[in-house]
Amino acid sequence: MKAVLYAILAACSTPPAPDPAPVVSPEPPPDETEPVDLWPDPGPPDPARIADLAVARPRPVTDLQLWRVSTSMPLEGGEARLVDVNPVIHSWYVLDVKSSAARGTWHLQVVDPSDRLTLDPAFTDGVTLVRGDRSTPCALWSAPSALVAAAGTGKAWEPLCGGRVQLRSDVAGRKTALEFTTDFLRDNVAGGERITTLVKDALPDRNLREGQVRTSGGAASAEG
Repeated sequence: MKAVLYAILAACSTPPAPDPAPVVSPEPPPDETEPVDLWPDPGPPDPARIADLAVARPRPVTDLQLWRVSTSMPLEGGEARLVDVNPVIHSWYVLDVKSSAARGTWHLQVVDPSDRLTLDPAFTDGVTLVRGDRSTPCALWSAPSALVAAAGTGKAWEPLCGGRVQLRSDVAGRKTALEFTTDFLRDNVAGGERITTLVKDALPDRNLREGQVRTSGGAASAEG
């Protein structure tokens, strides 16, 4: 009996086991990657360009971009000239081509700001898209000219280079048949403005005369 009591007392007097040490995760190594400056300082502009702007003469609008970067390369029957309008952003480009396949000036815009447009003398059929260490050629003015075809669609934006570049074009906007006829008379017929005024006075607005607004689907009464 005494042995049992001694065993119970010994068990009760044994100190509890210490709590396990907490597991501490090692700290990650410090990031030594250089931060990417998305808007680097281009520095002061070329003093010669500033002095040139003081001369009153006709000039293209790209001359107002003091930090523009222009590159060119010879082509069969002419040359290609590419202007990076703002090399800090690398988004808008002006391309001037004079070759046997195409002639004109086009406004290009890259879709992804990580792309850069360049001219590579080893590829004379178009521009080269550069992203990091990868270069992708994009034929633009080789016959048949993708630039001429895209500009002929009449759309304000037309994709090029697999959608990585957009061609931006001027558009006249939408015209009704009446507006087209009126503009044709004014621009191509002597006294066209007088004809449009005469027709307008002789044929008053039918909607005002009948008190109704007519649509292609019928008439809707304007009277309450």
